[in-house]
Amino acid sequence: MKNIAKIKILSLFLIAAIILPANVFGAIVPNDEFYKQEQVSYFNQINLPQAWETTKGSKDVIIAIIDAGVDTDHPDILSNMWFNRGEKALNGIDDDSNGFVDDLNGWDFIENDSDPHPKFNNEYSFGGANHGTTVAGVAASVTNNNIGLAGVCWNCKIMALRALDAKGEGTTTDIAKAIDYAIQNGADIINMSFVGGATDAVLSDAIDRAYEAGIVLVSAVGNDAEDSFIIGGDLDFRPLYPACSDGPAGMNHIIGVGSVDEESIKSTFSNYGFNCIDINAPGDGVAAPQLFDPKLGEEFESKYRGGWRGTSLAAPFVTGVAGLMKSVNPKLTNDQVLSIIRETAIDITKFNMQFFGQIGAGLLDAGAAVSKAAETAGLGTAKKVLSFSSKKSILVSSGINRQVSAMITDNLGDDTYEWLAYPTFFRGGAELVSGDVDGDGAAEIISGAGGGGGPQVRIFSSRGDVEGQFFAYDATFRGGVHIATADFDKDGIDEIVTSAGAGLSSVVRIVDKNGKIKWSFSVTAEGLNGGVTVNAADIDSDGEIEVITGTGGGSLPLVQIFDKLGNKEASWLAYPEFFRGGVNVSVGDVDADGALEVVTAAGDGGGPQVRIFSSTGTVEGQFFAFEDTFRGGARLAVGNVDADSSAEIIVGSGIGRESEVRVFSKFGVGYVQDSMFEVFEDDYQGGVHVGI
Repeated sequence: MKNIAKIKILSLFLIAAIILPANVFGAIVPNDEFYKQEQVSYFNQINLPQAWETTKGSKDVIIAIIDAGVDTDHPDILSNMWFNRGEKALNGIDDDSNGFVDDLNGWDFIENDSDPHPKFNNEYSFGGANHGTTVAGVAASVTNNNIGLAGVCWNCKIMALRALDAKGEGTTTDIAKAIDYAIQNGADIINMSFVGGATDAVLSDAIDRAYEAGIVLVSAVGNDAEDSFIIGGDLDFRPLYPACSDGPAGMNHIIGVGSVDEESIKSTFSNYGFNCIDINAPGDGVAAPQLFDPKLGEEFESKYRGGWRGTSLAAPFVTGVAGLMKSVNPKLTNDQVLSIIRETAIDITKFNMQFFGQIGAGLLDAGAAVSKAAETAGLGTAKKVLSFSSKKSILVSSGINRQVSAMITDNLGDDTYEWLAYPTFFRGGAELVSGDVDGDGAAEIISGAGGGGGPQVRIFSSRGDVEGQFFAYDATFRGGVHIATADFDKDGIDEIVTSAGAGLSSVVRIVDKNGKIKWSFSVTAEGLNGGVTVNAADIDSDGEIEVITGTGGGSLPLVQIFDKLGNKEASWLAYPEFFRGGVNVSVGDVDADGALEVVTAAGDGGGPQVRIFSSTGTVEGQFFAFEDTFRGGARLAVGNVDADSSAEIIVGSGIGRESEVRVFSKFGVGYVQDSMFEVFEDDYQGGVHVGI
């Protein structure tokens, strides 16, 4: 039987975190809660804020973290997780034919499944269990989000590849599989914060393949310098891999990273040598996210921890800076990235004379490296990035009792692209709308969480990458959020309209992309306790945007129209007075007469009756979108999805029937079904939200 070389994760040490007064020298200061307290000194040490003046990173740059698993649901990591855009969410099918089923964020090569979280089957070490999460967090924590810690590359995406167990042990076979996955699925950089005392053809060949694919390879050099049993960490005497892996002709394929303390002195544990080390970065008292899972015990009740030590923590600083470099210049080759990092290094020889020539080029200078990257003519080719547009597309999201899938599709249900809008444990559904909320000329996709979770609004790019998020109401509110978009102040940037669901006084807020309130008012109606649904448009062609609301369950089935200050302009009954199931509302020109109509659908408990009204409440049409005996209501949106002269009415099925989307248009005096398609699983009956 062939021997398989062993790989062992680098130990993470903990020291007591010493909090020093924070002097912020960088021009850019992120608002993360613990940045000034825990991170600013060593971020300034490597001139990272200066790098952020050039770029904060691109969501198109993918960092593969090969490690012991990443807490993909961590609040400071979730939004920066890579999402496999070729895979439909958890349908049990290998949609992109890459050999991995439902690999949404990466893969677990230990358990051979699609969940790359750390796992505790038997034994574990605290450092091993947290290792991948801390490494990922240093490289690319979600930054400037008012919580936690900052990452080096604010917007880079994390591909989580679990190839080491919770004790921090693994084999070159699994490492090689993870490397090949990263190659196959578009990683730009691979971080490897582990070492082994031997290598084999399996690992070296995989590294060669990654190098030839143009991937930047970063490795920690090890923490053995305090251990006299292995000659004090001298890598020339005892090389460690993959840090000391060279190409077939001795080419440098790996950026080997050592650790320094806050004085730029080589950390006592950091290995050294003339050949394997390229650069050094802070690794002596680093704060980072950790695995957050209180059910595992007290040691996992905190989201963050300071005082981590190890070259494992130094490596992701270099990885993150490589991400910034590839963000500002996607055509840089891996050789160019390595050369620029070495050429721009800060000389720390005077602090480390006893290790002259044995600690690489010096200390990482993020500002200089990114600046030079921006000025350098790249010798490679920028990778193609899959792009989707929400123009003339239908937005679809799942209702209750299911993971919240978000989907972009066309009017036939083809050309579908799907991602998870919220963590897998949330089963309350979500609404989706689109709008240009950042003024970049492209529409973003905005989600509002359904009942049962916090009132979180999230902003996605048209590729499903999270670009922002905020709580629309108090974080303890659990009634759900309804959403719409429109440009109320005529500045070319859409505002987000939110309305509270059941259990809160019916507060409507008009906010910017960060959740800052611009206007706010309350909606009143007889018996109103189920919140209100919401839409927004210039319904009366007066040049001002109005807010259109439909009452929630338990109250009169009213449509009400307000200006942005909350002054009521119109009101009428959408359905018979006795109906108490709620009213869903949308707006559009469905008859091509140049005027907008208000379109309603009955809420839960009602028949799937769609009604069309003029801006003053005159009924202009009606039809049943599904069987007239069905009593789960319907959800709807209005928009032009087929590029003709009028808008279509898109209807999603309510709770209690198979999940379908149907598209209707005006034909003569009535409405006809243009298309119908199924979404989600065959047996799913939790309702379908639609948007435009």
